[in-house]
Amino acid sequence: MGKGGGLEITLHAIERYQQRVDDVPAAIVVQRLCGPAFDAADQLGSASVILPTGHRVIVHDHAVVTVLPIPPHKAKRGRK
Repeated sequence: MGKGGGLEITLHAIERYQQRVDDVPAAIVVQRLCGPAFDAADQLGSASVILPTGHRVIVHDHAVVTVLPIPPHKAKRGRK
């Protein structure tokens, strides 16, 4: 689907980002799932990048493949 430099952003990852992080147009999701952290994860072959929101983005075989929900134990942090 989308290309972030040499890294492919799959349709599945775009949909999960829109569902779990922010419902923005696909072009914006592709922009947000690119950059040095994603390039470094790509060079490792299979890794993850944690977004400022706490969501984990999975990078595998030169593609961003999904965006995971925030784990329940981390979602409670910061609440009083």
